[in-house]
Amino acid sequence: MFHSLLSSYSRNQIQILQHIRRCGTITRSELVEVSGFKLLTVTKTVARFLEDGLIIEAGHENSTGGRKATLLSINPHFRYTLAVDMGASGARIGVVGMDGTVIEDQLIQKKYRMPAQHQTVEELRETLTQLLEKYGRENILGLGIGISGSVRHSEGRIVFCPNLLGWNEVDVQKEFGDVLGIPVLVDTVARCMALAEFTLGAGQGVPNQVTVSIGTSVSAGIIMDGRIYRGGDEAAGEIGHTTVRENGGRCTCGNIGCLENYVNQHIIPRRIARQLQEPRSYSLLQGLVPEGERPTPEQIRQAAADGDHLVLDVLTDCADTMGTAISYLANIVNPQVIILGGRAIENYPMLVDEVKRVVKRRSAMVTQRNLSIRASQLQERATLIGSALQVISALFEG
Repeated sequence: MFHSLLSSYSRNQIQILQHIRRCGTITRSELVEVSGFKLLTVTKTVARFLEDGLIIEAGHENSTGGRKATLLSINPHFRYTLAVDMGASGARIGVVGMDGTVIEDQLIQKKYRMPAQHQTVEELRETLTQLLEKYGRENILGLGIGISGSVRHSEGRIVFCPNLLGWNEVDVQKEFGDVLGIPVLVDTVARCMALAEFTLGAGQGVPNQVTVSIGTSVSAGIIMDGRIYRGGDEAAGEIGHTTVRENGGRCTCGNIGCLENYVNQHIIPRRIARQLQEPRSYSLLQGLVPEGERPTPEQIRQAAADGDHLVLDVLTDCADTMGTAISYLANIVNPQVIILGGRAIENYPMLVDEVKRVVKRRSAMVTQRNLSIRASQLQERATLIGSALQVISALFEG
């Protein structure tokens, strides 16, 4: 995909570059040790990378005496990547540096409820064209898209987006790459989030982990042996469409009683609002929430902190349902880390500890022995960063 950009470098030189990226910051002597190449080879290669602007000298390491060694790192401004997070609640569009730093981003709220619409293909293309003109096409590495739906990453095709209007069967290379003149990669929101957390966040460097995104939809990004696992038909991780209620309501996917119908960012305030209207109910929120409206996340968090039983019961029930589904995932995949992210976790961080308790109670002893469950570290920008990282990783991994 990026053959021309690194085509002048030998395989050994690219291996050295990969070590620099993998380590984040590294000295020349450490680079000799981890790469196995001779000092002269590393010194000459580093000098060329510095001259070409691929890497920079990023300060000095701490020293207990003597001359401090210079730290090397990838130049974050060598190239930029356009990144898109297309969720059901809105679209986040931005520019990301080579080190995963978000240079700029903008959030576009949805226009309609469900299925949501915030950017049509044509509108997104126009927004990306403006960013291309701003940064210069020659400075753009490519475009990464993370979207809430089913994706054929290998084909560069969005297959099915039940919660997004107008994004079924979109060929992203044709609609964006060919028009904009840049390479494009696409994957699910959860897989992009997982890649970001694995590379820079709460699961950094852990080879076997799962990131569960809980927003309007619920899905999982699975990493096995340091690589994204997509499955035979690239449909792995669809935990949100696991049946949790045999006689439940119909999901947008066509199934009955799907998990994401009972655990998502909207269901919690909706359930609380409904229970506030029931006779004999009692809550600290009564009188604060106008009839027919839903409590805000801030109100829910405060009520939970004040020990409101109605609110705590709803949160506990959602965590129990989510934790039960995650315990199945833990038993099957046996990850070392499970990361919880998405708008529901950002709004209600207390869910994390409750989910931990449920998973511990309901998963097999052998799978929870070395299992850690954590909140997303990158939070609302995780998918945007991961969308870009799929492009940046493709450069370094060939």
